[in-house]
Formats: sequence, structure tokens, C-alpha cells
Amino acid sequence: MFEIGYQFMKRLWHFLWKRLSMYYLCKKGMFQKRLALPSKCYVLLYWKICYIIVIVDFGKLIWEMDKQLENRDMNLVVCAEAKYSIGQVVKHKKFPFRGVIFDIDPEFANTEEWWQSIPENIRPKKEQPYYSLLAENEDSYYIAYVSEQNLIIDGTGKPIGHPGVESLFGDLNNGKYEVGFAMN
Repeated sequence: MFEIGYQFMKRLWHFLWKRLSMYYLCKKGMFQKRLALPSKCYVLLYWKICYIIVIVDFGKLIWEMDKQLENRDMNLVVCAEAKYSIGQVVKHKKFPFRGVIFDIDPEFANTEEWWQSIPENIRPKKEQPYYSLLAENEDSYYIAYVSEQNLIIDGTGKPIGHPGVESLFGDLNNGKYEVGFAMN
């Protein structure tokens, strides 16, 4: 019922808009046809309908957003809190590299292509925290994206040699770098 009334208002608005714009164009000499001056009633009705359409469109937008939030809340996957924190030095359980955490995602937030590139038999689940690391191995420095289940605390106490560490962090104390920048 509401949608039918709304469509009628849109059609009425369109009719009035055409009538008023034709009058305006005739007045400016763009058409030869002369139209009678639109009554004050037409003009007021036109602006009232414009106002109603804006309010209804805004209301529909709010309603849609509310529905999406409702659906999102129903489909939320409860994530555990992150086990590790920014600045902490960690190492991978299975592969020989270590690094310092500089970003944490509450759940997987990389590309599907990246996800599919991991062999299925060792692919971690997406519904867990993922960490971005300034990582190092014996040969190179790089950025790694690792699931929480594949990390453990690095107990060596040695600093990370990655060149990005100096720009993001301060001193290393007890296996954790001091954050060297302002956090939002």
C-alpha cells in the first residue's frame, strides 16, 4: 500500500515538474507555445511533494540501513580477543620466520586469491584474528599475514632486523617493542 502511494507521489511530482519547467522555458522564449501561468496552487503542491519525496526517500534509506544492520548482527561471527598485541615479537609455529606485529585484523581480511593459494590441508580458518608482521628469516625481510593459530611468542629476546621496525617502534623491552607512533 505504501509503495503504491509513493509511486503515485513520484508520478505527480514528475507531472508537476514537467508543467512548471515547460512554463519556465516558454517564459524564457525557448518554446513558441505559450502556457498559462501556473497557479500558486501548482507551485505549492510541487514543493510540498518534493519535500514529501525527500522525507520518504530518507525514511526508506534509514529503513534499509536498519535492516542491513539487523541482518549483519544476526550473522556476526563471534571472534575471540586477539591473543597478541602490536609491538609483540612472535614466530611462526611451522615455518622458520619471526617478526613484530604491526597490525591486527579481528578475522581474515585479505583477498580470496591469497586464501586459495594456501594448501587446503594447512589452510587456517578465517574466523580468528590475523596479524600483519614485519617479518624476517635467514635470507630476507618481508611483510607476513599470519593467523593466530600459527603464531607463538618468540622467547629469544633478539631484536627484529626488518628496516621498517625503526620507523614504527621504539625500544625492545621483554619481547615487546614500544609503539613509536600515535595510535588513533
